[in-house]
Amino acid sequence: MERTEIKVIRKRPPSGIYYCNLVTYVELLLGNKRLSLTIDNWGDHIRVDTRLSSRRLKRRLEGATTALYQRAHESMQNTCDNLEAPVVYQLRTNNRNMMSWAQDPQKGESVFEWDQIGSDRVFAFIGTFRISPSR
Repeated sequence: MERTEIKVIRKRPPSGIYYCNLVTYVELLLGNKRLSLTIDNWGDHIRVDTRLSSRRLKRRLEGATTALYQRAHESMQNTCDNLEAPVVYQLRTNNRNMMSWAQDPQKGESVFEWDQIGSDRVFAFIGTFRISPSR
């Protein structure tokens, strides 16, 4: 992958979504990819939601998805350590490319090392990952 910095934009979250106690909403940008990261404090744990989307008219960079999720993982660990609370993250998708990415040992599996993989009536893939404070 080219050496390109991930651009971080802190902003207000989209309206119409309920948050228990919003910690932060960040958009990570790299090439033609945008990863929205919502970190929400639920008291006994931190819940993280992500949404990956494409940015029109931007150049595709090999490895951008993995680089963005690695940065998201760093943000999750930092939040976990700062708030001294565990993080629970679930990647939920029906997108075949994302399912393949998430289970690839060189890509998604190397970033998250899923604690549990499953599915339900809505999503064909649900990967659950937990982080404990490192202190």
